[in-house]
Amino acid sequence: MIRNSDRKPDRKTREMRDAGFGEDEYLILEEGEIEDYLIDSDAISKIANKTPDEVEKIILQTNKSRKERLKSVLSKLGLQSDIGTKLTITRNSESTPQEIKEKINLIKDLI
Repeated sequence: MIRNSDRKPDRKTREMRDAGFGEDEYLILEEGEIEDYLIDSDAISKIANKTPDEVEKIILQTNKSRKERLKSVLSKLGLQSDIGTKLTITRNSESTPQEIKEKINLIKDLI
């Protein structure tokens, strides 16, 4: 399971342990939310058929909270803000930490 830390990683870790999850069964993101990793102009440009500069311009012009910002950017680019799009961005992103990519691959292998 991958969980947002919501800027409170110790509390989230405690919650997972209290719920009976082992350390290898979950990942608490260092950044506050998954969307922090997904606002990546290079990765988004690969699936939007736009240049990274075009995507970066849209990102910079979008003044919203993290979740709403990503949703708005994807919408302006004609992309769905669904799990499939987010997973594709994650796989294409150079900034996605390796441990997140490994967890995603593990999940894919299990399904």
